[in-house]
Amino acid sequence: MSEFSITEAAYAGFRITRERPKALAVWALVCLIEVALVLVVMGPLFDAVQALSPQDMSDQVKLAHVIDAYSPRLGLMIPINLIASALFHAAMNRAVFHPNEDRFGYLRLGVDELKQLGLQVALAGISVLAKLAGQLLGALGGGSPGAMAIGAIATLALWVVIATRLSLASPMIMETGRIDMVGAWRLTHGRLGALLRTYLVISGLCAAVFLLALVVVSAVTALAGTAADGLRAATPLAAPLMAFFDHGHPGYMVSTSIGLGLTLALISPIWLTPAAVIYLRLTRSGGVVA
Repeated sequence: MSEFSITEAAYAGFRITRERPKALAVWALVCLIEVALVLVVMGPLFDAVQALSPQDMSDQVKLAHVIDAYSPRLGLMIPINLIASALFHAAMNRAVFHPNEDRFGYLRLGVDELKQLGLQVALAGISVLAKLAGQLLGALGGGSPGAMAIGAIATLALWVVIATRLSLASPMIMETGRIDMVGAWRLTHGRLGALLRTYLVISGLCAAVFLLALVVVSAVTALAGTAADGLRAATPLAAPLMAFFDHGHPGYMVSTSIGLGLTLALISPIWLTPAAVIYLRLTRSGGVVA
């Protein structure tokens, strides 16, 4: 049985980013737009939470009440995340299947994206069902903290298995033009352990890139803030410009959003391209499991 290489799958995102820097720039721009939408939608909730006193922050009832008051805004996050996920899944699959079709960073608005959106909606529905199953398990255990914890762990384990077994459904759309979760489930039969190891390695790589980007962004922000304080102390004329670096200032929020957008753009190919690489190795090298 022909299998896939964990190293090849894990390295795919880095390779594409290195070979297609223009695509990375496009992804960063799109991620920045996504982050901006999130800030616009969730900004009032962030402000409300920051306005809470330390005592209120530790009061779970008051905190939940504030969050519930903005639940309609939380609901708006669902379509934003689903649409962004569909666009990037299709783009990363295209980068692996058709690497030379790199116009607009492989991003399109077409039938493939609509099918990816349908798949993401279906997966979101399955995740909700898995969560409900975990809550039911906890309730059957008497609803005690221990039973609810066991239910939460069971939910997480169930979802990890399901998501892993269905992880090749996304690249299958690029190949077959169909949403075929049954076919993806069959294709991953007997390969759960190898896939879990692969995705664990990829998760570690994504975490490392995120932490490194966080350190860089924090260092740049700190240096800029220190320079701003020095100029502000040197001359009052610099105060309006240096206010740009104050927390809460729109300019500070923009710079932070740019850093976050670039970080998401770096992580997206690392996380989303391996499934397409694995799919190609299994289906075009005689490794299909019935």
